Amino acid sequence: MLVLDGEPPTAALAFTPDGAWLVSLGGNGLAEMWSVPGGERLHRWNPFADPIHSLAVHPSGAFLLVTAGHRLGAIAAATGEVTFSVHAPAPLAFTRVLAAPSGAHVIAQVSDGRVRGFRFSTARGDFDALWEVPAEMGWLGQCAGAEDRFTTIDRDGLHVHSPDTGAVERTVKYPSNYVMTTSVSPDGSRLAVMGYEKLYVWDTATWGKPVRYACAGARRFGAMAFHPSRPLLATIQTGQTLVKFFDTETWKLAARFAWKLGEMRAVAFSPDGTLAAAGSVTGKIVI
Repeated sequence: MLVLDGEPPTAALAFTPDGAWLVSLGGNGLAEMWSVPGGERLHRWNPFADPIHSLAVHPSGAFLLVTAGHRLGAIAAATGEVTFSVHAPAPLAFTRVLAAPSGAHVIAQVSDGRVRGFRFSTARGDFDALWEVPAEMGWLGQCAGAEDRFTTIDRDGLHVHSPDTGAVERTVKYPSNYVMTTSVSPDGSRLAVMGYEKLYVWDTATWGKPVRYACAGARRFGAMAFHPSRPLLATIQTGQTLVKFFDTETWKLAARFAWKLGEMRAVAFSPDGTLAAAGSVTGKIVI
């Protein structure tokens, strides 16, 4: 076990595709990049004037995609240099960014709710605008299922969109009026959405009726991650100092971990499933 001293509080964690590096997002909008399993810190930066609000590791592993105020940018992982950025129209800001599994698409949301799609070039480290869908599209979920499709959730349901046009290809009923967080399995076969007090898990091949799991004590999952090869979902319930693993076939508790690092905030698995990382409000990150 390795414990890193990151920037508090830990807001997000992600491994690079080769599992050699862990990226964390902490307080003051600073991103940090750590070697695994050595724990050396390669970068600690924010190349933008505004704090980094969200980040995603590009599937190539060569770039980080970040939102910072009104900017959406790509950062070279090896050097920390900005390779490209675009601006949201004033006074709006970019709030969330997703990297599609193939690496060909970048999906970003603007503070007024509209969603923008881009074609990403790994050769140049930049992206070209493809489309923009109207405002009030609701919560931007994660890329799920085949062919880089992504999801949004609003009062009309859960919508599955084309990455090439942004058009809605399918809509299914969303059983809650609340979204806490989302997670998609690495193979894209399952999408989990945390509602007000229940977790909803869809099979993305059929988008039929979701499996429902009621959180104990009505403590919602504030962060969660699917294991890449085993039927496990790592979860952090709001206000808790524990990380719990649930068996996704029976939805029984499979394991629980407590490291006395304070309230936990983020969790992630390495792509090969041999490592897990969890970050706390204190900035401590356990691997």
